[in-house]
Amino acid sequence: MNIEQNIERLKRIEEDGYVQNQIAQADARYILFNTSESPDNFPDYTIRDENLTILALYYLEIGCSFAENEDLERAREPLEKGASILEYVHASESNKKEFSNYYSLISALSYYVSFQYSKSFILIGRTQCDTTISKLVALFLQRNFDGLLREVETMAVNPIYTDERVSANENENDGADRIYEITIAKSLNNFVRYFRSGNEDILTNAKSNLTLLKEIAELRSEPSVWWVIRLLLLISEGFSEASLWNSLGKHFDTESDALRKYIRSLVYQPSNSIHELFITQRKSLSKVLNPESNGCVVTIPTSSGKTRIAEIAILDSFLRYPDKKILYIAPFRSLAFEIENSLEKILSNIGISSSHLYGGSLFSRLDQKVIEDSNVIIATPEKAKAMLRGNSEIANQIGLIIIDEGHLLGADKRLIVNEIFYEELRFFAEKNGGRFLLLSAVLPNSEDLAQWLTKSKETIYKDTWRPSDERLGILQWTGRQVNLNWMNDDSERPTFNRRFIVADEIPLIGRQRTIRFFPNDKNEAVAKTAHKLRNFGPSLIFVGLKASVFPMASAYLRCLGDDPVDFHWRNLLDWQAYVLACIETYGEENPWLQYARKGILCHHGNLHVDVRLPLERLMRADKPLVVISTSTLGQGVNLGISSVIFASIYQAGTEITNRDFWNIAGRAGRAFIDHEAKILVSFDISDKSSLFNGIKKFKNRSAQWFRERRRFILRNHL
Repeated sequence: MNIEQNIERLKRIEEDGYVQNQIAQADARYILFNTSESPDNFPDYTIRDENLTILALYYLEIGCSFAENEDLERAREPLEKGASILEYVHASESNKKEFSNYYSLISALSYYVSFQYSKSFILIGRTQCDTTISKLVALFLQRNFDGLLREVETMAVNPIYTDERVSANENENDGADRIYEITIAKSLNNFVRYFRSGNEDILTNAKSNLTLLKEIAELRSEPSVWWVIRLLLLISEGFSEASLWNSLGKHFDTESDALRKYIRSLVYQPSNSIHELFITQRKSLSKVLNPESNGCVVTIPTSSGKTRIAEIAILDSFLRYPDKKILYIAPFRSLAFEIENSLEKILSNIGISSSHLYGGSLFSRLDQKVIEDSNVIIATPEKAKAMLRGNSEIANQIGLIIIDEGHLLGADKRLIVNEIFYEELRFFAEKNGGRFLLLSAVLPNSEDLAQWLTKSKETIYKDTWRPSDERLGILQWTGRQVNLNWMNDDSERPTFNRRFIVADEIPLIGRQRTIRFFPNDKNEAVAKTAHKLRNFGPSLIFVGLKASVFPMASAYLRCLGDDPVDFHWRNLLDWQAYVLACIETYGEENPWLQYARKGILCHHGNLHVDVRLPLERLMRADKPLVVISTSTLGQGVNLGISSVIFASIYQAGTEITNRDFWNIAGRAGRAFIDHEAKILVSFDISDKSSLFNGIKKFKNRSAQWFRERRRFILRNHL
């Protein structure tokens, strides 16, 4: 089927309201499955799982047809949607059916074909693989290449897989199964060998074997194995776009020793090995690495790969101008520390050294020595300013300036000072032919910044793609229950989790006569929602005031029961460092430590720096139950958060800005851990008069006020 016919098929099904409503219901139900909700509390869904499975395969057929017509870009959407539907129906343990494991495998493969490696990795890790082929594929999708190679070696010496035994086998079906298994095993082995060597002949051999195997499956009318082979073939085709060897080979000499070392450093990382670039990373490189421009402004969502883009830009600058230095400006010490750890692991293998300059406004002889021995200088704006003014010759040595969190410009005193400093850097860059790379997740004025720093509005790369989805919604506290209204991309088809939380009656104690409930107010409702979402991973609860942090922590603590056990921190060194810092700074008994012992981490602007730094290390290294914070955690640092709940839309009494909202929301969703980030804005609609500061005459208008506020949030933030 040609591309035009596929476009028409996809358009018809996307415009079918009934079909899309069925998908939306399955999407909402999936949340309830994964929070272990009792089916008795489910809404009256009208979906039929068998029909949704057929619909998913229809989407996959359209996507595969696009890909087989060499249109991988158009193939992404239907493949990802088909994979999502199969996941909604078959991936939850509480909705398993006879062939659910097989359909989850097909879903994971389809995610991979659509370049959603993170979703594929997460889903296959939750799938029970009970056949030889599914186990082999799972090892590949989970990046367990050493385990895969051991399996292939075992099969290679097993007599049942030799050609003679297969051909002589009395059972023809068993013989065919063995052919499928050994051919897929060898092809996956060749995929791994290609990742590690870049040898296209190895990949061509794998494609040839899979193509022949697909024809055998067609002749034998075996659709289950045919789908697996078809998707593996498309995965191999995707390597031409996304593999490190091909995507970087478009911009670098693949025979370069430095490039080969760089790729192998990523491929052979002891954990979190990298073999392909994200969509945002590979699409940005043509502008980021363009030697004819004065730089580039990159604005992509959090977790979409900004640090990897900076890393590749550093490699490019180092290869082009080995005598030049790279200045990497991070706005906060904690972010500078994180960036240094990330970059040093890879760049040190190529002979690119990084500095250790973080904060302060003084420049010492030791700093001078560190800079002389470093190719990459990582510093806060204050430290960079002191460095350049302490040694003006350094400015003439800088060939690339990277500004992380580039949106931090504005009316605040520190941000104004930073902007003046960036103007100074622009002068030096123009003088000695240096280039800028500005990175940000939220950049509404990207054209202005590009014109300012690079003298062109065309030097911008923007994208909304991210490795995990974003699910945006409204949390309504009615006084007795929490309703979640999720806003889809198609605002005409929202999805709902009605009665997500229902207040429980608390047993009367002693002479108590007043019936009490939990949750009983908005704080407790927000805390209970975060506690229920813990199945997906840690949550961040944003509060607008420092004074609100501990009351929210207290509300969450009540969710844990009357006598909760201490939380088990797996990273003992970071936990012990935090304990000692708390005791030395605030004494033996203090709320920071008391709540942390139960898995509740608190953070706000007045937190002493001696406690803040070990706290942020603990957040990065471990998985608390919840983090409760003001906007101080809205910038840069990777927190490992799955969900963000806004307990308020105000920040110190002022309506939160669009930029700050998305910075905080962007903390949610981790590649290769979270399928989606959940972002909720809470409203209390239980006491309508309170919305008007107790003015009773406006009581009847409060519903209209709420609707207006809801529209405001959806229009300006969601």
